[in-house]
Amino acid sequence: MRSRGLTPRRRLTTCQGLARTSLLVLCTLAFFSGASAEEADAGTIQPRIARLLEEAGPRAATATDLFDLAAPLETPDGLRLQLVVSPGAATEPGRSVLVRQLEAQGVRVLSSASSASDASARVWEIVAPRAAVPGIAANVDVVHLGQRLGARLSPPPPSEVGNGQTPLVGTVADTTSEGVAAMKVPETHALGITGKGVRVGIIDLGFNGYLNDQFDGALPETVHYRSFTGERSDQSHGLACAQIVTDVAPDAELYLAEIASSGELQEAINWLIAEQVEVVSHSLAWFLGGGDGTGPIVDMTKIAASEGIHWVTSAGNYRRAHWNGTVGEVDGDGWVLTGTASGNGVGIESGTAAISLILTWDRWPLSTDVSFQIEVYEGGILRGTSAIDFGDDYPYALRQVTIASANWTNPEFRIRADRGNPEGVRLRVFRVDNQGGLSTDDRAESGSLAIPADSPWVLSVGAYSWRATVVQPFSSYGPTGSGLAKPDLIATDAVSTTVPGYTRFVGTSAACPHVAGAVALLVSAGLEGGAFDLHWSPAEVAGLLSGAAEPLPDVDSAEQGWGRLRLPLAPASAAASPLTLLRSGRNGVTLHLRRASVESPPTLEVFDASGRRVARIAPGPVATWSGGQGIEYALSGAASELRSGRYWVRDPESGAAVPIVWRK
Repeated sequence: MRSRGLTPRRRLTTCQGLARTSLLVLCTLAFFSGASAEEADAGTIQPRIARLLEEAGPRAATATDLFDLAAPLETPDGLRLQLVVSPGAATEPGRSVLVRQLEAQGVRVLSSASSASDASARVWEIVAPRAAVPGIAANVDVVHLGQRLGARLSPPPPSEVGNGQTPLVGTVADTTSEGVAAMKVPETHALGITGKGVRVGIIDLGFNGYLNDQFDGALPETVHYRSFTGERSDQSHGLACAQIVTDVAPDAELYLAEIASSGELQEAINWLIAEQVEVVSHSLAWFLGGGDGTGPIVDMTKIAASEGIHWVTSAGNYRRAHWNGTVGEVDGDGWVLTGTASGNGVGIESGTAAISLILTWDRWPLSTDVSFQIEVYEGGILRGTSAIDFGDDYPYALRQVTIASANWTNPEFRIRADRGNPEGVRLRVFRVDNQGGLSTDDRAESGSLAIPADSPWVLSVGAYSWRATVVQPFSSYGPTGSGLAKPDLIATDAVSTTVPGYTRFVGTSAACPHVAGAVALLVSAGLEGGAFDLHWSPAEVAGLLSGAAEPLPDVDSAEQGWGRLRLPLAPASAAASPLTLLRSGRNGVTLHLRRASVESPPTLEVFDASGRRVARIAPGPVATWSGGQGIEYALSGAASELRSGRYWVRDPESGAAVPIVWRK
């Protein structure tokens, strides 16, 4: 009989623990009636999945499903599940053998190997007929069968939004994000830098209505859309993000990627890489990792960075809804001592809303040595536990508990250590129902970043209102578990869009696409290829933005990073170059060459992307610039037969060169 790493006593203890939970009527071993000895030692099944399989028909949504892991479980295509496979099935030829076995049962394998690490390669996503699940769990190479782990939106609580959802009066043409002017976008556009030729990917849960926006002119003419969920969502959060990117970089080409789970995120990234997308805007929150720059989602950002992609992500809106701590002691009841004002527990703000909490710890992607549960109490009475849906054999370092609306007067959560030695493990808890936070005395505002804002390979963005000079009170900030300062910078929120429900778009989700659009502008300011190659790397873009950012006064750098997003008006590495671009666009190109002597000025040379000289520009009048003299050069429509596009202008004497955009 094959082993799953659990002794018979361990399996018996698991069943006894689950039996004590009144809502859980099924233990993994008891699931298969008349099971053979081989099947009895089959892979574990998440209790929530086991309950679903008991039901005769399609499962009706309940109040607790509103927040449940944020990835649909039962879809028209079948059950969407995540499984952990044996080490032998993670690599060839074992992988191909298992795929064939699953396909013979009507299973579709969506993804496997979310990163290059061996542990992540053992995590697969599948779509399976309900009737096939027992056979899947009985497969010798399936260790665990459970629900997919998904992404979440992280809107601020309604109390933070205020009455900003009032519909705007006006047309699409006059509804532009108020953050655009503060970022110096108009001045950048005046230089002919509009994002043309740059491809921006927007990863989100839905883009409902994007075709109408494209038709109305709120999105550019070229938009590519692809859903990796198998269906089109009615969510429009991503559409609001796309509008902001377009406000900042109107000529960028958009790629809209609709996802719900980590496997679909990997598929989306593969698509964006294949399509040569250069910038990614990601306004989602994940909890797949320890918050220390590790885990499968962070691994994906590293892969994207290795392909030259500039990844911009929201920091999250969990500043008032977060707690963290390192386990140093466990009391006699098995509870982790939190060291908070509430003793063993962490206080939750009172009210009548549903409460949904996520617990994670620093064991990713699989936690085989230690396990915890999160429990919710009201006045000392247990109201709910994650053990109902997860049990103690769930292999991921994640637990969630959701309790429907109630009259909460003294709620708190406690964390129970139920397997292994927990000493030294770092725990994080987030309240994710977006209806409130944790108690003021117990919450931990620092370190409240969502994932992948903890990644060293992304630009992480916090939020400040364009009407104020303070960071939003919900905007998450670091440091990360590894000590990395995040966010990198802050951008505006509470801005206007035409998307219903987001006409006043509040949160770090709105701040993120402002930065993504700014990155697209910087990328478009370079000229890639040929003899004169200027293509900003992610590190170089970060350097430009950090140098141009404007810190908010009297705000700690931990909360705002470099400061408010500002575009550098001379986005060239040689800012002190004697050759400067003054204007580039439909009204012609004007340049200034600073010289100690204005006598016998040179003729400038114009090169295309291949390095071929295509024109010359004769010197014009003497002009004063920055306290010194120089020569103006003008390239006008009457003097050139150049086609519209990007070019280099070079001074043959000094070697100074600048990129220009020429439009007839």
